[in-house]
Amino acid sequence: MPPTAPRWRLGLGAMMVGVAAVALSLWGGKQVAVSHQLKGAQSSIYFVGDLLPTHSKSSTISEITSVANLLKSSVPEDKWWFGKRTVTPMQLSLTLIVYDTKAGHTQVQAWLHQQRSRLKPHAN
Repeated sequence: MPPTAPRWRLGLGAMMVGVAAVALSLWGGKQVAVSHQLKGAQSSIYFVGDLLPTHSKSSTISEITSVANLLKSSVPEDKWWFGKRTVTPMQLSLTLIVYDTKAGHTQVQAWLHQQRSRLKPHAN
C-alpha cells in the first residue's frame, strides 16, 4: 500500500485567523481604491461625431482619440494626467466617456460648445 500524504488539520482558531486576514486584506484594498477616486465624480457620455472630419461611423479611432487629446490639452495637465479624471474615446458610438467632477463636466461642455461654434458658418 502506497504511503498516504499527511493531512493538514486546522483548528477553529487557525481558520478564524485566516478568515480575518483575508477580510482585512480585502478591506484594505477597498480603502486604497476609494482613496484614489474623486469625490462627487461621475461618468458622462458626450457625442463628438460632429467634430470629426468624416462625420460618419467609419471614423477611425485615431480621429476620435485626437478629439480626446485636444480636450485634455485644453485644460491644465494636472486635471487629467494623475489618473483620477479620464477621457475614453469610443469609436463605434463616436463618443467620449468622461469621468470627472461636476465642475470638470462643466469645462468639458464649454469646450465642446466652443468647438462646435467654430465649425458653424457665421451669419452675416
